[in-house]
Amino acid sequence: MQALLRFLGVLLYVSGGIAFVFVKNKTRYDVRAVSMFITSLMIFILGLMPEDIDIVIGLFPAFFAMAFQWNSFPGEYGYVSSTIFSTNNTRQVSLALGEILFPNDGKKGIEAKERNRLHWHKAVFFMGSLLGFHIGVVVSYLFVQQFGIKAIWFDWIFIVTGIILLIKEKKI
Repeated sequence: MQALLRFLGVLLYVSGGIAFVFVKNKTRYDVRAVSMFITSLMIFILGLMPEDIDIVIGLFPAFFAMAFQWNSFPGEYGYVSSTIFSTNNTRQVSLALGEILFPNDGKKGIEAKERNRLHWHKAVFFMGSLLGFHIGVVVSYLFVQQFGIKAIWFDWIFIVTGIILLIKEKKI
């Protein structure tokens, strides 16, 4: 049964990616706004779940929402930075630092000084992503300790912030 639940979780995650492509290619909706709507729905569903629910079933809404979200926000400066995982961001920091420490001196084109500046920029960008992610983990932990599963309701703060940013960007 537990293997089946995990397989269903994978299917939900894959479905989130497919849904992203559908919205992006077949509708006129802003995928970022749709992502915030899906995340809002996820918050609502998670907030209503009982505390003793099977942990994998409890994560079902998040599997779909995070797959959609990861693709909806391609990132600044052309960097794709996941807001839900730290492993890729850690990899990006280590690669950028490696390029700074051990540059490819035979590379043509961009001057060494410019390459170094670009790698520092990338390292700092992904370090910021990691810092934000881990601050969120600590704050989430503290909120869950205080409010239990109902701590999810505080995520509405981020949804409202995201909507305000989208509105400002589109100057609506």
